[in-house]
Amino acid sequence: MTTLQTILVASLIAIWLCFSVVFLITAIQSAVYDHKREKREKAQAARDLEYHEQRILGIEKVTADSDDNTLFAVSFDNGTTWWNYVNNAWAVLSDEQSGMTKDALANIGTDAWALKATTGHYTFRFVLAEGGYVNSIVVDYLN
Repeated sequence: MTTLQTILVASLIAIWLCFSVVFLITAIQSAVYDHKREKREKAQAARDLEYHEQRILGIEKVTADSDDNTLFAVSFDNGTTWWNYVNNAWAVLSDEQSGMTKDALANIGTDAWALKATTGHYTFRFVLAEGGYVNSIVVDYLN
């Protein structure tokens, strides 16, 4: 092996070693940051739950600023099951394009919300017809 070949091989090994060290450091940093982020998220969830339990006693009403053709649905399990409120009872929706009108949403009473909104977590879904709009969904809480 010539001197030039030896220098090239040594350079390649040094470069490979540098990349390996950088990759190792990046992997360690990612693991540490992921662990810290998980701890922050758990702490935030605990604070949110404590805030909810101490300050928010329930939902008084929900109003939507939308057109009359928009349909709304509510999920209490992060979007797994969608519900509407008809004939004074909660009903599971099976169709993704179904829901209740904004008037039906606004007419859900405090007692009805208390039956389902027990965890403090809920999600609204809305289905827009062509030309439809939703400017806002306002939740008024009992404090």
